[in-house]
Amino acid sequence: MRSATQIATFPALSADIPFTCSVVQDTTPLPAPLPDTTDDDAQFDDEPWVEAPVYMDYGTQVKLGKGVFINAYSTWIDTCIISVGARTLFGPHGIASHHHLPLAALVCRILNKH
Repeated sequence: MRSATQIATFPALSADIPFTCSVVQDTTPLPAPLPDTTDDDAQFDDEPWVEAPVYMDYGTQVKLGKGVFINAYSTWIDTCIISVGARTLFGPHGIASHHHLPLAALVCRILNKH
């Protein structure tokens, strides 16, 4: 049976993107436990599963789809939104990033080439 610390059940940050959760700032309570452990586990079949530890830059820019599995020791560089689609398996020690190159740095690179 999954415990509250193993389940990420968070509302999506944006209603127009069909992701089931964001990884932080959850206020949604867990459903009531059911007497039968099989039925109790079935309540979370579509929820993402995140194995600890997970390392994140900010932790506020990650969206997970239904049935996503994030394995242990993953690193997330979430300077921009990172969206993981439904039924995705993320291996151990994986790295997910979405880098945003500031315009000033891009201009400097272009000017240095000429």
